[in-house]
Amino acid sequence: MKFIIFYFLLIPVCFGKEFVLEKGKAVYQVKHLLKNIRGESPDLKGKIVCDNNACEFLIAIPVKSFKSGDESRDNNMLIAVEESKHPHVIARGKFPETNLSQSLWKLSAEVEFHGIKKNYEVQISKKSTSEFHSTFIVNLDQHQVEKPALLGVAISNDVPVNFNLFWKQK
Repeated sequence: MKFIIFYFLLIPVCFGKEFVLEKGKAVYQVKHLLKNIRGESPDLKGKIVCDNNACEFLIAIPVKSFKSGDESRDNNMLIAVEESKHPHVIARGKFPETNLSQSLWKLSAEVEFHGIKKNYEVQISKKSTSEFHSTFIVNLDQHQVEKPALLGVAISNDVPVNFNLFWKQK
């Protein structure tokens, strides 16, 4: 009986694949009439689990880890996105395992930002067996973020976000 239980517990490990995010970087670009602002975070955690030819992924980023090079601006951003209430940006989704071998593909990702979940179409490009780039545009209005303004002009509603991700199979 013990052997049968052990066998069934081992099956998912033997046939499934699991990847962990070895390193990565997320970069956002905020546009304003007078200037463009770039912020980035290298503090990403992530996992992909594939089983039965389907994969699920999860990536989490602490909001306070994004830096633009201006501490005052970064503090204002933390206030605008209410980091104390919503400390992480989380992306999750599913895709066919066969996509991992393609050089270019799209997936639907649920992004939780400012406490609100929205679906985005994400463009994925494979750079090597472990390196993937992705890009999509976050809509601040959909996440109910009060857009900061400079000289009475608010920042752009659309914020491009790019990821450079290096995955390692466990």
